[in-house]
Amino acid sequence: MSGKVDFYDFVDEYPSLGEDYQNTKAELQQKLQHLAQATNSRDIANYTVVTPGRNNVLNDDDGSPTGQNFFDLTAIASTDQQSTFYRPTYRKLVRFTGLVLGLNSVAHRLHPSGTPIGTPITNTFIFTRIYGVIQDVAAGPLWVPVPNDNVHLEVNALNVDLTIPAAYIGYNGIVILEYIKP
Repeated sequence: MSGKVDFYDFVDEYPSLGEDYQNTKAELQQKLQHLAQATNSRDIANYTVVTPGRNNVLNDDDGSPTGQNFFDLTAIASTDQQSTFYRPTYRKLVRFTGLVLGLNSVAHRLHPSGTPIGTPITNTFIFTRIYGVIQDVAAGPLWVPVPNDNVHLEVNALNVDLTIPAAYIGYNGIVILEYIKP
C-alpha cells in the first residue's frame, strides 16, 4: 500500500445511515472505506512458530506485513508535506539458541526481490525497528531486552549478530526485524 494515508483512531460502532438509497449507498461506501483504513493502519502480524531445519528463522519468507505505514525515506528531502508517501513495513523473527560468549551470528535470510535466499541485502533495505529479548527461563525466570548496555545487536548484509557477556551464556532469544522492502 502506498500513497497518502488518512488514519482513523476508532471505527464508529453505531453508524447511522440516511433514508435516501443513493445517499445511504454513498455513506455506506465511505464508512466501509474508513473501516478498511482503520483496520489496515493497525500494527498486525503473525509471530509464527519455528520450522525446524530452516536456519533459526521463524518465518522463512519475505516477512509478514506489520500493518504499519512508514514514510518513504527517498522523499525525505522534499519540503512539500503533501508529497509524502507511505510504504508498508514487514516483520521477520530470528531465533537464537544456546548463546555463547562473544559473537553469536544467525542468517536472517532477507534477500533482494527476485534473488535467491542467501543473496546479501544492500542499503536499499530500510530497517525501521531492530529489537529483541534473550531469556533464561530455567534459572529464573529472567528476560533481558536487547540491545542494552551489555548486549550488542546489529544486522549486516547476511546475518543478525548478538554479542553477549559471560553472564548470558546458554540463554535463548529472538530478534525482531521490521523493515521496508526496496
